[in-house]
Amino acid sequence: MNLRNIFPLKMVRAVSVFVLLFAVSACQTTGIDATNLKTQFASDGWSMHKKGKVQVYECRSCKTPQFVLIDPIKVRGNVEEAIRANVLSKELMNAVANVIKVASKGAYQASPVKKIATPTYSGFEIVGRFKTRKGMFYVASRSIIQENRGSNVVSIASNRGVAVRNLKRFFATSKITRGK
Repeated sequence: MNLRNIFPLKMVRAVSVFVLLFAVSACQTTGIDATNLKTQFASDGWSMHKKGKVQVYECRSCKTPQFVLIDPIKVRGNVEEAIRANVLSKELMNAVANVIKVASKGAYQASPVKKIATPTYSGFEIVGRFKTRKGMFYVASRSIIQENRGSNVVSIASNRGVAVRNLKRFFATSKITRGK
């Protein structure tokens, strides 16, 4: 099943980057350095291909559509410091999620945002659902911010538990390091 047949890639990007919506502007840097994110995620039944700058992992052996995307995001300034200092707080991100819910007329709904702070990156994790012409889909997303660089890892599935499981599995099989 093709990702484009289910929903437009632009919609996925809009949903995945909403947690940093107001931080996105004129690009200083985009995406974390490829040497800083190593993953062994693509196991049997999964294939990886690129759509522009987005890495797409697609489960070819699954009965229902399942995707994991790594999408670079444009950030301006030291967003990681803002997250660690709670300038960009989970309460603020929840407010942004509520604005998107209203703007989408309920087509997108998110559960409360979880703040992530590790020694190698900071970010936010969110689980949401949105309606498409093909039905309901669930998105589990985590932003990876290192100073003024960022990427989103987005798991998409037709079941909430599967989307969350695939995101957790991605991070369990990945290593994120700091650039020099």
